[in-house]
Amino acid sequence: VVLGPIAHMNDLHNNVAGETASITKRGDWWLKDFRLPAANDSKLAFTNETGALRVRGNAYLGGYSSTVGVNSNAKFVTLSSDEIGISSSLTVCMSPNTEASFEAKGTGGISVGTSLHVGYGAGSTGRFEANGSGDITVGTSINIGSGANSTANFVQSGSGKVSSKGFFVAGKSGASSTIVKNAGTLSNVGESFQLCKAANTATEFYHHGGSTYLSTAHLHLGATADGTTANMKSLFVIDGGAVTNASTGNFTTAIGNGGDAASTAQMFVTNNGSFYAANYFYVGNRAKGTLTIDDEGLVEVPNQPVVFCNNALCASGRDCAINLDGGTLLAKQIAYGSGSAAATLSFNGGTLKAAAGAGSDFIQDNANLTVTVGAQGGAIDTSLASVTIPADISGTGGLTFKGGNSATVAGTLSYAGATTVELGTTLTVADRADVFDTGAGLVCRIPAKIDDRETRTLLSTSGEDAFTAADLAKCSSSGFGNVKFTLSGDGKSICVRVVKGLIISVR
Repeated sequence: VVLGPIAHMNDLHNNVAGETASITKRGDWWLKDFRLPAANDSKLAFTNETGALRVRGNAYLGGYSSTVGVNSNAKFVTLSSDEIGISSSLTVCMSPNTEASFEAKGTGGISVGTSLHVGYGAGSTGRFEANGSGDITVGTSINIGSGANSTANFVQSGSGKVSSKGFFVAGKSGASSTIVKNAGTLSNVGESFQLCKAANTATEFYHHGGSTYLSTAHLHLGATADGTTANMKSLFVIDGGAVTNASTGNFTTAIGNGGDAASTAQMFVTNNGSFYAANYFYVGNRAKGTLTIDDEGLVEVPNQPVVFCNNALCASGRDCAINLDGGTLLAKQIAYGSGSAAATLSFNGGTLKAAAGAGSDFIQDNANLTVTVGAQGGAIDTSLASVTIPADISGTGGLTFKGGNSATVAGTLSYAGATTVELGTTLTVADRADVFDTGAGLVCRIPAKIDDRETRTLLSTSGEDAFTAADLAKCSSSGFGNVKFTLSGDGKSICVRVVKGLIISVR
């Protein structure tokens, strides 16, 4: 059926059970309510080909109550360049066991006065696709996976911006499964951004390019305020593009904000993707949390500490981890909160960069926090600030200190690999044995071609033992050119000077 302009119609719905129908709309429509289908076991395809659509009330796809529209199937596709305006809510899968989809493929904008729900009915399967170039604005909240045992998908790949002035919640009711795929611009300017808000929910958010921006909101994976909500599985993958939480004040980013011991919350940042948090950043607030960075991913927390196990509810058995498998974590501090769970900061190819203002407790010393270096090694970048590290660092690999300025390790270095110090950076260790007896020796890294006749301090010790000639024999260089290693007068420092040509030692 092809229908032309319709003005001031109270309602549009089909009410014949088992009906299969299709409607193509051409021209402007003004409706009080929009309900498709509105009969059990019915199926309807609706295409908004041209013209505006104005709904003064609610728009329901897949029934409109707990008993009407059950088991129905609805597909809504908009191709129009004109606006769709819904003064109240838009719900995809209103009734139980329905299957419905909404596809925005046109250039026209879509405004929803209150809330957008995808997968509202129990046992429903809903899909919302924003593939067009028109902006989509939601007045109060976007809710993905609102019904118990529902399956919901939210896909954004168009050039239009999707924005919510209130909450963005995925995984709102028990046993729901939600997948969000974003390759466009998603903006939340009101309340919290939440993944997993109820027991037995599983939520996956994939950020493929584009941008997600929060201006005044929490970003919580495992969005409950306790440690008892059962079996929440939240996954946030930033696979390219940028995610920004610019919120300040009391707003936080929390990986593992709530959940029992079986609940997990994970954030992966990879493939040149980036995440920026202007405010507090917790890895394990009340539940397990894991942050993994690899493949040139970047996470920046420049203004506040990155805190493991921030809350007492993050108790034993709810282990938390930061895995630096590649890419960079920029942080003002790595700290441990008031919990009692085990926490691990693991280097295995990645870099921890000190933010401006980082200082005397850069990696906090806490009995529950373990710092390790894997076979791929790791790096600490002090280009923005000199730091002191009280924590012990162990493992099978080696660690590089780079960027200039200085790093003082007050804890013990017991990793098996080499300690590499970039020319222009000064490292101070508590004991010379950490580098030369436990570790595999010292490497001076020359980052660029240089002809520097100046003698620089590369490594110092604050312990009682002095460096020896035997220690110098375990020193080497990498990168551009060669260096000559010498001891300071008191033997407390190893100094270097860049030299041209080969260094020939005659004994």
